[in-house]
Amino acid sequence: MKRILLLFVFSTLLIPSAWCSDIDRTLTEMDAFWNKVKTFSARFVQTKKIVLFEDEITSRGVFRYKNPGIMIWRYGPPENTTLIISPGSITILFSDLNKAKVIEFGGTAQKPDEAAVSIGIGGGMKKLAETFEVGVIIDKGLFRLTLIPREKKEGMSFEKVEIVMDREYLPLTTKIYEFHGDTTTITFSDQRINPTMSEDDFSLDLPRGTEIERITLSQ
Repeated sequence: MKRILLLFVFSTLLIPSAWCSDIDRTLTEMDAFWNKVKTFSARFVQTKKIVLFEDEITSRGVFRYKNPGIMIWRYGPPENTTLIISPGSITILFSDLNKAKVIEFGGTAQKPDEAAVSIGIGGGMKKLAETFEVGVIIDKGLFRLTLIPREKKEGMSFEKVEIVMDREYLPLTTKIYEFHGDTTTITFSDQRINPTMSEDDFSLDLPRGTEIERITLSQ
């Protein structure tokens, strides 16, 4: 479970590398929509397929987003894990293990705000195109995005991400492809735009005695 969460943290959008006339318009419209969104929430189902062991792991939980670029993922039983992403850092609490991982970003390392864009949420889509080869397919009212990294950054273990959004640019699914063949698919439901939230909805207090591992990414 720890490896799956870390993979997700470093994931980003992907689509066929061919540049088409719909790309710029789609990214511009996505930015315009999400720049007006203050908060967003949804339920999610995450399915991890492990090729080597021919295994599949399914997790469920609640996702919340606050503009700009603050996200929190609360995984229910049996994981009981919380992941919070904010500008400059990422914290993962493994409640049952009484352990936490704190990742701090600097230099040219992939930034946490890119993680929101990587699932089709938040502004900054056009800027992201500077780092990724972007493709878009519009089919039956759905937008299918693919981003492929122009270069591999520290901590990046995926080769492509595919995102499906509805005509209002709400994320439906995100699929992350790793270099060695494993995939992680996140399916969203019960999406809500600008629900009322408190600061507690985005807080993560590490219990006393939690074993903390700290990592700094700078390249």
